[in-house]
Amino acid sequence: MTNSFSRRNFLKTSTIAAAGAAFMPRIPLDIPTVQHLGIQLWSVREDMKKDTAGTLKALAKMGYKEVEGFGYSDGKMFGISFKEFVNMLRDNGLTMPSSHVMFDSKAYDAGTKSLTDAAKNPSTMQHPPRSSILFARIWQIRTV
Repeated sequence: MTNSFSRRNFLKTSTIAAAGAAFMPRIPLDIPTVQHLGIQLWSVREDMKKDTAGTLKALAKMGYKEVEGFGYSDGKMFGISFKEFVNMLRDNGLTMPSSHVMFDSKAYDAGTKSLTDAAKNPSTMQHPPRSSILFARIWQIRTV
């Protein structure tokens, strides 16, 4: 049995392969950019407790555009006023399109599978749940 693979055959085959590769469709090797990259603040809760402003700044520097909040209580998030927290978000180019909240059964209308009007406007409730107040504040910020 003779070896039919010579240097000449190798060069001929390589040349044909290279020429064929030139006509192949291009495959993009770059990674498409993400439009809405977000993070749950719960995943960095210890950092948020220590340094809220610094953590938000670091998240924005990492490329995050959206955050999902949690822990709204007594008009504050992470121990600062909600308005100040929203200003920190804006200063860092972040938005908060959602938040972890707890709604009680009075705030949910099973028939429409939606929040009740009272939950959307806590000023109409005698004892509004904290989540309703947060929802209303987020709604006001998003519609400004």
